[in-house]
Formats: sequence, C-alpha cells, structure tokens
Amino acid sequence: MKHSADSPSTQESWIPVDSETGTHAGRRAQRGPAGARGVAEERGSDRQALIDLARSIPWGLVYGPVIVVILLIVGAFVGAALGRSAAVPEAVTSSPSPTPAFALEPPVQVGDLVRGEVTESSGPAPENQRIVRADYSDGANRLIFVMTWPEDDASAYVADAGVESVVQAGDGVLCGTSVDTSLPACGRVVDGTGLLLLAVTEQATADVAELLDEYTEAVAPGR
Repeated sequence: MKHSADSPSTQESWIPVDSETGTHAGRRAQRGPAGARGVAEERGSDRQALIDLARSIPWGLVYGPVIVVILLIVGAFVGAALGRSAAVPEAVTSSPSPTPAFALEPPVQVGDLVRGEVTESSGPAPENQRIVRADYSDGANRLIFVMTWPEDDASAYVADAGVESVVQAGDGVLCGTSVDTSLPACGRVVDGTGLLLLAVTEQATADVAELLDEYTEAVAPGR
C-alpha cells in the first residue's frame, strides 16, 4: 500500500497529537529526559556560581564590624564593673589615736594648796604636745603645776622647761633652778606624761621635791 507524502505513515498514525503544541506527545516525551538534564545542569551551574561568590566575599569585612561592636559592649561592661569596684572605698582600719595614761587634769587641792586658774595649750610641731598649767596657793606660798603629754625623757623635759643646774632629788625627780623665776623647780616623767612643779615664792628645793611627790600621787595614784 502506498502512502502519499502528505499522509502520515502507518508507524506514526497511532501516536496521539498534542492539541496545544501540535506535536506528537511521544516525541515530546522522548525529548523530556534531555531537557531535564539541561535544567539540572543549569541549576548546578547556578549553585556553583553562588558557592564561588560566597567564597569570594571577604567575610572579615562583613563580620569585622560586628566583632568590634561586641568587643566595645564587653569593654563597656568591664569598665563599668571596674568603676563600681573602684568607687567603693575599702574599709580603712586606722589605729586608735594615742592618749595619755591618765587624765591631764590638775588636782583641785594638794594639802593646803588650792588650785586657781587652769590653762591648756599645745606645744610646737611635730610633737604638738598637750600642755596643762594650773596655779596653786595656800595664801602664803604660790606654785605652778604643769602637765605635758607626751614626754619620755625627764632630763630633756626639765631642760626644755628652762630648768638649770639640775640634780637628782629623789626617785626619778630632777630639781634645779628655773630661769624664769630664779627659784626651785622639780620635774619627772610618769607613764609618758611630764610633771613639773615651779615655786613662785621663796621655797626650799627639798620642799618642792616633796610636794611634787604629792602632786604625782594625786594625778597618777600608785605610779
């Protein structure tokens, strides 16, 4: 049987024709795998391009600012913590200020001698001594009693008080002549406090030394 050129062959006549494309579905199906491979290859090529692009990006420039910001935040917190710790002062344990072993308060009365005016002053630096002075009188005799703190050397103490021609006149008692009154004066140091008794009226050195013992017992009993 002969077929005309315009009529389809027997082999192709049974293949359905796609109404939308006008092509044989079988032929399109035959081209399908090749087209899928092409799409896959294109997608693979795009994926590789993205990977290459990601590798070419200088990630140090991307994450560098982020890292700097993080470091600045951490530094701010650390600085604030250090500032708070520095702002809180440590407890300073100060040693107690030294005080006299006994009160620097002249007795109201010793024997017949009654206390009169009392004055208090400070000595020169660096010692800045406390000096308490009191006048005494029994109506006939007058004396001056001086307490000075701190003192640790009896010889230096009486010399600084202007007592000359000093001699030992008893247990720790030094007596001499005051340059201010030209009369007897006696002094001693008891537990870091200097005690000085000066006659303002005529008196014997032995009497002044004995009176100093009484004043010592009055201000520092048992010493």
